[in-house]
Amino acid sequence: MTAATSGVTTGVLPAGTGPVTVEFVKHESSGSTFTVQGTSWVYTAGVTPGTDIVRITATGSCGTASADFTAHIVPPGAARIVRFESIPERGCGATTNILLSWETENALGVTVSGFDDFFVANGGVEDTITGTTSYT
Repeated sequence: MTAATSGVTTGVLPAGTGPVTVEFVKHESSGSTFTVQGTSWVYTAGVTPGTDIVRITATGSCGTASADFTAHIVPPGAARIVRFESIPERGCGATTNILLSWETENALGVTVSGFDDFFVANGGVEDTITGTTSYT
């Protein structure tokens, strides 16, 4: 698989998988991690490009088996806004509750004018408007 630096990939191990061990066979992306919690796994790419290979060994009803998870870490492309919208698009009273929602690519998070918070890269925030309002 290919992932951007600091990207997160998740998965689920097959039902009936017993104890699991993981080890980095190759660890070129600085700070990358691979964790297993129950039957779920999470790989977080490091902050530098490179190739990571993680050997996953599990014991199941048919014995012990191993598989390699390979990740090629590349620098992310330029951040871009895929979608930014207000629901509803226009208010019709003295005050209107709206939902601003957005979707981005290659962004760690977003700022929205009028808010002090740093928001997740794909998400939304509610606001109450009392007149013409612009957001960027």
